[in-house]
Amino acid sequence: MNTLASPIVSRADVTVSLDNDTAGPVPSGPERGLGAATLAVLPGLLLTSAVAASAYALRQLPGMATFSPMILAILIGIAFHNLAGTPAIAKPGVT
Repeated sequence: MNTLASPIVSRADVTVSLDNDTAGPVPSGPERGLGAATLAVLPGLLLTSAVAASAYALRQLPGMATFSPMILAILIGIAFHNLAGTPAIAKPGVT
């Protein structure tokens, strides 16, 4: 009779089924579509880069130097999202 070291773990907890005929092979690494994932994220990264660049440019105006570019970028992002909304194509890159 086999006993387990811990009385909390039962035999049903340690049973592993390796029978998975429904799923096909799962590609990993570069074969998985790394280029497609990069292209899906690119519009959102460009949008956030534009917001960051505009925050740095806005900081050059008189009276805005007291604010951090991070605070200005947050305010620009909030205003852009409330006025125009985040485009669907840019959502993966923004998140």
